[in-house]
Amino acid sequence: MPWPIAKSLQTLGLSVAAVAVPVLAIFAPYGLVSAEVCIGLVAIVVLRDLRPCQRDATIVLALALAWAVTTLMWTPDFQTAANSLARVTALSILGLLALRLVDEAPPHPEPVAICLAGGCLVAAIALAGDYTTDNALSSALLHLKGSQDYAYAAKSQLNRGATVAAILVWPLLHLGVSLRRPFIFCAAIALIGVISIGDSMAARMALIAGIGAGILAIAAPAWSARVVGAAALALVVLSPMVAERLPHPPDSFDLLPSLPLSSHHRLAIWQFAGSAIGERPWEGWGFDSSRVLPGGDEQVRIEHHFPDSGWMDSFISGPRMPLHPHNGVLQIWLELGIPGAIFASLVLIAILRGAARTVSPHHRVQAMILATLSASLTVVCVSYGLWQNWWYASLWIAAIFVRLSARTAQEG
Repeated sequence: MPWPIAKSLQTLGLSVAAVAVPVLAIFAPYGLVSAEVCIGLVAIVVLRDLRPCQRDATIVLALALAWAVTTLMWTPDFQTAANSLARVTALSILGLLALRLVDEAPPHPEPVAICLAGGCLVAAIALAGDYTTDNALSSALLHLKGSQDYAYAAKSQLNRGATVAAILVWPLLHLGVSLRRPFIFCAAIALIGVISIGDSMAARMALIAGIGAGILAIAAPAWSARVVGAAALALVVLSPMVAERLPHPPDSFDLLPSLPLSSHHRLAIWQFAGSAIGERPWEGWGFDSSRVLPGGDEQVRIEHHFPDSGWMDSFISGPRMPLHPHNGVLQIWLELGIPGAIFASLVLIAILRGAARTVSPHHRVQAMILATLSASLTVVCVSYGLWQNWWYASLWIAAIFVRLSARTAQEG
């Protein structure tokens, strides 16, 4: 394919994905898988050399996937786990190809950045509309899907999109500054403002983590990557021990009275996961085994009482272990054991080494990388199952836009 045509196709493909990703994250998050697949297919068409350019990270990821394949020998539900691993492997390959597409043949950045800003602005408007109308948009979407009426005081159905937006906002903000385009910058600021008033605790926590890491990188670029890296590696290493010792209901109500009921349930899930990790720390229970752990289907009822009268205020019930532990680090330990934790640590080290190389004169690039990584880790540790296809694709898409944003600054 002639180079000018390939360049135009590349820019067009990434621009369409950029405007679609934030909108899909809000209204149809499962569609994010299709978005990553489309970017990967553009890479296959455009690239002449399909070998991944991130050699160290590729080797670590390949070894991690090989270990995951090995654990299929003892996973409780082989067929389900094998299908899930096949999808994760395909998304990983397409993600690596997409990163090479940006790295080796960077597109024209401005159209992609403007499209990403436009998509994020649509997402911000949708989230603001839902948050300020008692989730009227969520209720309308449920009616369109034929679901039951929206439960009183339930959280917004758009919060999956809010968590993805809390990660994408950092490369978007950096693109606005690097390209000196007020529209892009203002779209990022609007998105940050809307997320900060929303009801997604995970998204707000991701914003706080991203802001903290970004400020640290700007204030102390020489050692910020080391600080974030030490915190991230400590998180990976210590999570099982901390989880096993977490307070859980009813004790957690006395220690953490301000937490919502769902968070108390989350503490019970993490404590159960920590105990299960202790039973098989070396080999884990097998890839995608969280959904079928022994004892995981036992129902727990978590009640909240008024401290003085003893009357019950509200309650929730659920299994000790749902389909996943709502914590990606614990899920890696639980399913892949110590080798999985080692591979996860090596992936983090590869990312942080890349951030550390951008100390000068590109402090903003380092700040953007560390902010995105911190925001992503925050959501990984409090929300979704790591192997959920839409969420796994979201992380790869974020990496693609981070790389595009970094290249824009370094070539500017």
